[in-house]
Amino acid sequence: IEHKRDEEALRISQQQLARELEDMRLLHQTSAQLIYQDDPQALYEKILDAAVGLHRAEFASIQMLYPKRGDNGGLRLLAYRGYTPEGAAAWEWISADHVTTCGMALRTGKRCTVRDVESCDWLAGTKDVAFYRQSGVRSLQSTPLISRSGKKLGMISTGWKSVHEPSQRDLRLLDLLARQAADVIERKL
Repeated sequence: IEHKRDEEALRISQQQLARELEDMRLLHQTSAQLIYQDDPQALYEKILDAAVGLHRAEFASIQMLYPKRGDNGGLRLLAYRGYTPEGAAAWEWISADHVTTCGMALRTGKRCTVRDVESCDWLAGTKDVAFYRQSGVRSLQSTPLISRSGKKLGMISTGWKSVHEPSQRDLRLLDLLARQAADVIERKL
Protein backbone atom coordinates (compact mmCIF):
# COMPACT_ATOMS: atom_id res chain seq x y z
CA ILE A 1 0.00 0.00 0.00
CA GLU A 2 2.81 2.38 0.92
CA HIS A 3 4.59 1.57 -2.33
CA LYS A 4 1.41 2.37 -4.33
CA ARG A 5 1.09 5.74 -2.51
CA ASP A 6 4.73 6.54 -3.30
CA GLU A 7 4.22 5.67 -6.95
CA GLU A 8 1.11 7.86 -7.14
CA ALA A 9 2.92 10.76 -5.44
CA LEU A 10 5.80 10.38 -7.90
CA ARG A 11 3.40 10.34 -10.86
CA ILE A 12 1.67 13.52 -9.65
CA SER A 13 5.02 15.18 -9.04
CA GLN A 14 6.16 14.29 -12.56
CA GLN A 15 2.95 15.73 -14.04
CA GLN A 16 3.42 18.97 -12.10
CA LEU A 17 7.04 19.20 -13.21
CA ALA A 18 6.04 18.60 -16.84
CA ARG A 19 3.45 21.41 -16.62
CA GLU A 20 6.02 23.75 -15.04
CA LEU A 21 8.47 23.00 -17.85
CA GLU A 22 5.78 23.51 -20.50
CA ASP A 23 4.78 26.88 -19.00
CA MET A 24 8.38 28.06 -18.68
CA ARG A 25 9.00 27.13 -22.33
CA LEU A 26 5.89 29.10 -23.33
CA LEU A 27 7.07 32.18 -21.41
CA HIS A 28 10.56 31.90 -22.88
CA GLN A 29 9.27 31.47 -26.44
CA THR A 30 6.88 34.38 -26.03
CA SER A 31 9.64 36.59 -24.67
CA ALA A 32 11.91 35.73 -27.61
CA GLN A 33 9.12 36.37 -30.13
CA LEU A 34 8.23 39.73 -28.58
CA ILE A 35 11.79 40.98 -28.92
CA TYR A 36 11.85 40.52 -32.69
CA GLN A 37 8.25 41.35 -33.56
CA ASP A 38 7.60 44.83 -34.99
CA ASP A 39 3.91 44.49 -35.84
CA PRO A 40 1.94 45.71 -32.78
CA GLN A 41 -1.14 43.59 -33.56
CA ALA A 42 1.00 40.47 -33.91
CA LEU A 43 2.57 41.31 -30.53
CA TYR A 44 -0.84 41.53 -28.86
CA GLU A 45 -1.89 38.23 -30.44
CA LYS A 46 1.25 36.47 -29.15
CA ILE A 47 0.66 37.85 -25.65
CA LEU A 48 -2.93 36.57 -25.70
CA ASP A 49 -1.84 33.16 -26.98
CA ALA A 50 0.55 32.94 -24.02
CA ALA A 51 -2.10 34.10 -21.52
CA VAL A 52 -4.58 31.49 -22.78
CA GLY A 53 -1.89 28.80 -22.63
CA LEU A 54 -0.65 29.68 -19.16
CA HIS A 55 -4.13 29.89 -17.66
CA ARG A 56 -5.75 27.14 -19.74
CA ALA A 57 -8.39 29.81 -20.40
CA GLU A 58 -11.12 29.97 -23.02
CA PHE A 59 -11.18 33.78 -23.09
CA ALA A 60 -8.57 36.53 -23.02
CA SER A 61 -8.17 40.19 -23.83
CA ILE A 62 -5.50 42.86 -23.81
CA GLN A 63 -6.26 46.56 -23.52
CA MET A 64 -4.22 49.75 -23.68
CA LEU A 65 -4.85 52.64 -21.32
CA TYR A 66 -5.55 56.04 -22.83
CA PRO A 67 -4.96 58.27 -19.77
CA LYS A 68 -6.62 61.38 -21.22
CA ARG A 69 -9.92 59.65 -21.94
CA GLY A 70 -12.30 60.45 -19.08
CA ASP A 71 -11.42 61.17 -15.45
CA ASN A 72 -9.23 58.09 -14.84
CA GLY A 73 -8.52 57.19 -18.44
CA GLY A 74 -10.07 54.55 -20.64
CA LEU A 75 -9.02 51.07 -21.67
CA ARG A 76 -9.23 50.32 -25.38
CA LEU A 77 -9.55 46.70 -26.50
CA LEU A 78 -6.54 45.76 -28.66
CA ALA A 79 -7.12 42.02 -29.13
CA TYR A 80 -9.29 39.28 -27.66
CA ARG A 81 -10.02 35.56 -27.69
CA GLY A 82 -13.34 33.77 -27.27
CA TYR A 83 -15.74 36.70 -26.82
CA THR A 84 -18.74 37.17 -29.07
CA PRO A 85 -18.53 40.13 -31.47
CA GLU A 86 -21.27 41.81 -29.38
CA GLY A 87 -19.27 41.35 -26.19
CA ALA A 88 -16.10 42.66 -27.84
CA ALA A 89 -18.01 45.69 -29.15
CA ALA A 90 -19.48 46.37 -25.70
CA TRP A 91 -16.02 46.19 -24.15
CA GLU A 92 -14.18 48.16 -26.86
CA TRP A 93 -13.77 51.01 -24.36
CA ILE A 94 -13.83 50.52 -20.59
CA SER A 95 -13.65 53.38 -18.11
CA ALA A 96 -12.69 53.15 -14.44
CA ASP A 97 -16.35 53.46 -13.42
CA HIS A 98 -17.39 50.59 -15.73
CA VAL A 99 -18.71 47.64 -13.70
CA THR A 100 -16.37 44.95 -15.04
CA THR A 101 -13.23 43.28 -13.72
CA CYS A 102 -11.25 45.59 -16.02
CA GLY A 103 -12.97 48.67 -14.64
CA MET A 104 -12.43 47.47 -11.07
CA ALA A 105 -8.74 46.71 -11.71
CA LEU A 106 -8.31 50.10 -13.38
CA ARG A 107 -9.90 51.85 -10.36
CA THR A 108 -7.87 50.00 -7.75
CA GLY A 109 -4.65 49.38 -9.68
CA LYS A 110 -4.81 45.76 -8.48
CA ARG A 111 -5.81 42.46 -10.01
CA CYS A 112 -9.53 41.73 -9.88
CA THR A 113 -10.72 38.11 -9.87
CA VAL A 114 -14.34 36.95 -10.09
CA ARG A 115 -14.74 33.26 -9.34
CA ASP A 116 -18.34 33.17 -10.58
CA VAL A 117 -20.05 36.05 -12.43
CA GLU A 118 -23.43 34.61 -11.41
CA SER A 119 -22.76 35.05 -7.68
CA CYS A 120 -20.66 38.24 -7.73
CA ASP A 121 -22.52 40.90 -5.73
CA TRP A 122 -21.04 43.94 -7.46
CA LEU A 123 -21.77 42.51 -10.96
CA ALA A 124 -25.38 41.53 -10.17
CA GLY A 125 -27.91 43.28 -12.36
CA THR A 126 -25.38 44.94 -14.66
CA LYS A 127 -25.54 44.81 -18.46
CA ASP A 128 -22.14 43.17 -18.51
CA VAL A 129 -23.49 40.01 -16.83
CA ALA A 130 -25.69 39.57 -19.92
CA PHE A 131 -22.64 39.90 -22.20
CA TYR A 132 -20.72 37.42 -20.02
CA ARG A 133 -23.61 34.96 -20.28
CA GLN A 134 -23.94 35.49 -24.03
CA SER A 135 -20.20 34.88 -24.49
CA GLY A 136 -20.20 31.90 -22.11
CA VAL A 137 -17.89 33.55 -19.56
CA ARG A 138 -18.42 32.21 -16.04
CA SER A 139 -15.27 33.44 -14.27
CA LEU A 140 -12.49 35.86 -15.09
CA GLN A 141 -9.59 37.89 -13.85
CA SER A 142 -8.05 41.20 -14.95
CA THR A 143 -4.45 42.16 -14.22
CA PRO A 144 -3.15 45.72 -14.71
CA LEU A 145 -0.16 46.20 -16.99
CA ILE A 146 2.22 48.50 -15.12
CA SER A 147 5.47 49.96 -16.47
CA ARG A 148 8.71 49.54 -14.58
CA SER A 149 8.32 53.15 -13.43
CA GLY A 150 4.83 52.41 -12.01
CA LYS A 151 2.75 53.96 -14.81
CA LYS A 152 -0.54 52.22 -15.70
CA LEU A 153 -0.39 51.08 -19.34
CA GLY A 154 -3.28 48.68 -19.83
CA MET A 155 -4.89 45.43 -18.79
CA ILE A 156 -4.65 41.72 -19.54
CA SER A 157 -7.59 39.47 -18.72
CA THR A 158 -8.36 35.78 -18.89
CA GLY A 159 -11.66 33.96 -18.47
CA TRP A 160 -13.19 30.51 -18.21
CA LYS A 161 -16.47 28.84 -19.15
CA SER A 162 -16.87 27.32 -15.69
CA VAL A 163 -16.52 28.52 -12.12
CA HIS A 164 -12.79 28.89 -11.65
CA GLU A 165 -10.26 30.52 -9.40
CA PRO A 166 -6.73 30.72 -10.79
CA SER A 167 -4.05 29.27 -8.54
CA GLN A 168 -1.35 31.48 -7.03
CA ARG A 169 1.11 29.70 -9.31
CA ASP A 170 -0.92 30.56 -12.41
CA LEU A 171 -1.27 34.18 -11.28
CA ARG A 172 2.50 34.45 -10.73
CA LEU A 173 3.09 33.17 -14.26
CA LEU A 174 0.59 35.69 -15.60
CA ASP A 175 2.43 38.41 -13.69
CA LEU A 176 5.59 37.47 -15.59
CA LEU A 177 3.70 37.70 -18.87
CA ALA A 178 2.11 41.00 -17.78
CA ARG A 179 5.60 42.40 -17.13
CA GLN A 180 6.61 41.44 -20.69
CA ALA A 181 3.38 42.86 -22.12
CA ALA A 182 3.87 46.16 -20.25
CA ASP A 183 7.39 46.42 -21.62
CA VAL A 184 6.08 45.82 -25.17
CA ILE A 185 3.31 48.41 -24.84
CA GLU A 186 5.67 50.94 -23.30
CA ARG A 187 8.14 50.44 -26.18
CA LYS A 188 5.36 51.00 -28.72
CA LEU A 189 4.15 54.27 -27.11
